Amino acid sequence: MNSLSKIINHIKLKGNFSPEIGIIIGSGLGEIKNKIQVETIIKYEEISGFPIPTVEGHFGEFIFGKIKNKNILISNGRFHYYEGWSKSQIESLVYIFHKLGIEKIIITNSSGSILKKNKPNTILKIVGYLDFTFTSNKNPSINYFDKINGEKLSNALDKAFFNKKILLKKGIYGWTLGPSYETPSEINYLKKMGVHAVGMSTVPELKIALKLKMEPIVISCLTNFAAGINSKPITHKDVIDSANKMSNNLFELITETIAIL
Repeated sequence: MNSLSKIINHIKLKGNFSPEIGIIIGSGLGEIKNKIQVETIIKYEEISGFPIPTVEGHFGEFIFGKIKNKNILISNGRFHYYEGWSKSQIESLVYIFHKLGIEKIIITNSSGSILKKNKPNTILKIVGYLDFTFTSNKNPSINYFDKINGEKLSNALDKAFFNKKILLKKGIYGWTLGPSYETPSEINYLKKMGVHAVGMSTVPELKIALKLKMEPIVISCLTNFAAGINSKPITHKDVIDSANKMSNNLFELITETIAIL
């Protein structure tokens, strides 16, 4: 992949951008771009050597625009380890945000619900994560990150839930490598560990955002029950369809959060 400086230079040639807030969009949630004031779209494929997502529901584009008169940069399409991307490629989106001066980052994802009480179509504010990939730790434990690098964005999200009359539920996100969905035994283990939602993304981006002293929030859209929670089989198409239905509520929540800042 090209060096970050070359990527940043390519982006800057497209316009004079000064984004304040970065947003990473999860599977099936990319239609949010149709609801904002778009100024410029840069396709990943336009950037020499830059990765292009291979997963359905990830468009692969940077979107510069405005929400509530605040300059934003949306990464509409992320990268996953199971696609074959390297650690640096997966983390690159956050590094690009940071190099462009962004200090606050909203990370979204579509995930499976581990608790029966959290039914599909529930939006969960993630306050901690468990790395269940076993790539760096054979004895994973929950890491709480909410408000580590500041409270303003986190508090704004809490108020946005209240203002939009969406029940505020907080939870722990479990990160697995994929690409196959987890087994019922794995889900049962995660449940015992205190995890509420499971997915194959987010944590690499979150770790880098925290390392760079950015202020992150994570919002999970629960699109389905995880394996073994009910008898319905899980398909990626169902995840995408469910995420599309949730995108309006997610956009309202993000918009209200940005308005409160």
